[in-house]
Amino acid sequence: MAAMWPLFLFVCIHVADANFLESIAKGISEIWDDSVEKHTYHSRIFDFDASSPKFPEATLAGPVTASSVGLALSGGGSRAMTAATGQLLGLKEAGLLDNVQYISATSGGSWAASVYGWANVTLDTLLGSYIAPGNLTAADLDNIPDQFLGKPATMVSKTGLAFESLSNIFKGAAPEQYWNLFVQENIFKPWSLSSADETKPPFYSFWAPYVNKNIFRTNTDNLITKDYNPYQTDRAFVIVNMGMVPKDDDPYFTVGVECSAVAVGIPAFHPNIASSPGSTAKHDLGGGWTEPFSFNSAQYHSGKVTVLVKKAEDLESEHVAGGDPDGFVRLRWAGEESETQVVSDTKNPEWNEEVVLTAAKISPNSMIELNVRDSDTGLDDNLGAVNVSIRDLDVGVKKAFTLDLEANGAGGQGKLFVEVTLNEFTVNKLQGETNTLTSESHAPQWSLRDCVGTASSDLSLELNAGGNSVAGLLVSKYTMLPLKNMDEPRNLPVTYNFIDGGEVDNSAVMPLLIRKIPKIIICANNRIPIEKVGPNNEIRIDATVSALFGYQPKVPTDVNGQETFDAWKKYTGNKDDLIKPEYEIYANNQVFPSDKFFPLLTALLADVDAKRPLMHKETYTVVANSHWGIESYSVEVIWYYNMLNQQWKDELSSEALAPLNDGTVQNFPQFDTTDQLQLKNQEVNLMVNMWAYTMAVSTKTDLVAFFGGSAATTDPTIDADPYSDYAEYLTPPEVEVLDSASPTSSPPKDDSGTTRCASSLVWLALVVSAIACFSL
Repeated sequence: MAAMWPLFLFVCIHVADANFLESIAKGISEIWDDSVEKHTYHSRIFDFDASSPKFPEATLAGPVTASSVGLALSGGGSRAMTAATGQLLGLKEAGLLDNVQYISATSGGSWAASVYGWANVTLDTLLGSYIAPGNLTAADLDNIPDQFLGKPATMVSKTGLAFESLSNIFKGAAPEQYWNLFVQENIFKPWSLSSADETKPPFYSFWAPYVNKNIFRTNTDNLITKDYNPYQTDRAFVIVNMGMVPKDDDPYFTVGVECSAVAVGIPAFHPNIASSPGSTAKHDLGGGWTEPFSFNSAQYHSGKVTVLVKKAEDLESEHVAGGDPDGFVRLRWAGEESETQVVSDTKNPEWNEEVVLTAAKISPNSMIELNVRDSDTGLDDNLGAVNVSIRDLDVGVKKAFTLDLEANGAGGQGKLFVEVTLNEFTVNKLQGETNTLTSESHAPQWSLRDCVGTASSDLSLELNAGGNSVAGLLVSKYTMLPLKNMDEPRNLPVTYNFIDGGEVDNSAVMPLLIRKIPKIIICANNRIPIEKVGPNNEIRIDATVSALFGYQPKVPTDVNGQETFDAWKKYTGNKDDLIKPEYEIYANNQVFPSDKFFPLLTALLADVDAKRPLMHKETYTVVANSHWGIESYSVEVIWYYNMLNQQWKDELSSEALAPLNDGTVQNFPQFDTTDQLQLKNQEVNLMVNMWAYTMAVSTKTDLVAFFGGSAATTDPTIDADPYSDYAEYLTPPEVEVLDSASPTSSPPKDDSGTTRCASSLVWLALVVSAIACFSL
């Protein structure tokens, strides 16, 4: 039966009326949003300057010093989560985990890192105990405790995703939320990092005094719920990495987005780069962070415009019979309306009349609506309507527009001539605060499920780039606050498609390089083995690694019936030189010198041939990268690459070796999580044990030297000292948090689920089928 779902999806998307399905799905999204009370946030913003960077977490993660160590956990679904669990356990067993200052992770790696950072259980409970491979029993391989970090890898399944999405459809959830809700249920539930009410998820932040001082102090009645997930402050500071697609006309141009306990944003500043709806203006991106609870909201602006309505030419409409129209112009903006005088009996009226409109709250897609009408004793006739986007204006500059009245299909013809001046445009901030902004949202409060769900939404890039508007509705969409040049109208907030962080940088190393961490461990928990392939013995490696040195992925080709691989080809900055269009996603990722790539390949291949664990240490001069906001500096890197550690296998007990030999465990350790999303207990425990052994036994001497010559004796993560200024905030202020619609809130729409459920049934077959495509 499952095999029929993709066929049904094909029929729904390609045969059914796509516009109809799209409108239904969008309607469900709007109903989902309307079921959440609209609320206002006051949040801090943090600017980024690569030359003298100040990071939001600086006082919480501690200063970066010559001994600071960062850990990068790559993507790879349940495989990456399981490998990361073993790597964390191995560092703990080696006495080194407490000396890791930062952990950066994406996709499946972020499943492990986020739970590590926010789960309120001991590390012994979370990571389990290391057992020497020779002592492993069959019972050990079968045992998966409920709060063991590897547990979710045994829970996530394509069938579960399909049925849970079906349940969410009946709840009326927006299509782009289905995956995030699945992550909430299957990744976070064992540690209570979730919510029974999908429209009121807990926000996430740092510890209680931080929240009391920085969030509750300025948001006494703004939050949907006072529930939040506090970070475990005795652990390394975690950064989760998402991606976004900022250009409508280039689905493979991507930008990385950081999420941490205290901030979400794009550090590097990208001026005039992003598409803006309904406008020719380009939108700035990045340049800093905002606080997580306010992400996916639109900041307030107020303003005033003066419109000089000059004249119209060649007015005519099928509604006007006999004689020429008595024309006037009705203007609307941000809820305010005004009209010009009527000029009678002419197709070419001249008004030369100024109209002033003010707005206390400018919406992100704000348009000045201009509707030319024929005055009548009954109902006025529509002669045509046009819009002027606020994004196309500059403060204090008069702009002339010649507007085609046929442009928006209003049924008229002719042209309208106006001059528009944006007299005032102001970003509203919290009174007395210079580094804050006020924003509004009626989406569910940003939560861990959104951060980690989006960071792991595999296939999101393909759905976004596929050109099918219906399939694209499954991609996460969030409003991005521009944090620089907010006083420019072109930078009104825009809602963009967000994608799996692994589609942007699957190594997750970029945030560590941005912060100039001097020592970095990169765990490439990939599926592609390092091996010689084809008749010419070409060496291949996962694109996660090659892109960091400026090389495109190798492309398999069929030569006389044999698989071979093209030569390694560099990125040149020219799209015509791309082997495949989709390889543009990694085109901006070079951070290490190209001439260091082949020595790394050779060293790792030598480890394969010698049946050693794949580890290589190298010092690089980082290649400056403005796309990510990375400056050049010297960094020591230890690479770990996911392949079988033969030394570990040779140590295994006969009971532990049996499932590897009898086919119970397959594709070890390169689990293909497209087909093996849900791992068996034995697969999880063997992977965790192999990586714990690799870190704590096989390569412990190298790791200890890398960390400074001995196992951990000091803890660089937070202690009481950095918090002296939080003493008065150990208890929360007297706050009244918005648990239901306040008297000043708009009443919630139909929240019974009846209306949402009825609309959702139309969407049901499409979405379940889309999810079932994972089965192929």
